Amino acid sequence: MANRNYFRVILSNEFLGISKEISAPNRYELERRIENQKRIWNEKVERELIKQNKEEMKNNAEQLTKNF
Repeated sequence: MANRNYFRVILSNEFLGISKEISAPNRYELERRIENQKRIWNEKVERELIKQNKEEMKNNAEQLTKNF
C-alpha cells in the first residue's frame, strides 16, 4: 500500500539538539501535528531552563556561603 502522507516537514529545536520529521495526509493535519510537537518541545525547554536556573542559584548560594 502506498504511503498517503503527502505533506512533510522537518522540525528542529537547537536548544534541545533534536529534529523530527512530521508528515500528514493534508495541510490541516500537518499544522496540527507541528503545533503539538512545538508545544511538547516548549514544555521540555521550560523544564530544562528551570532546572538550569535552580542549579545556578544553588551554585551562587554555595559561593556566597564560602565567601561569608
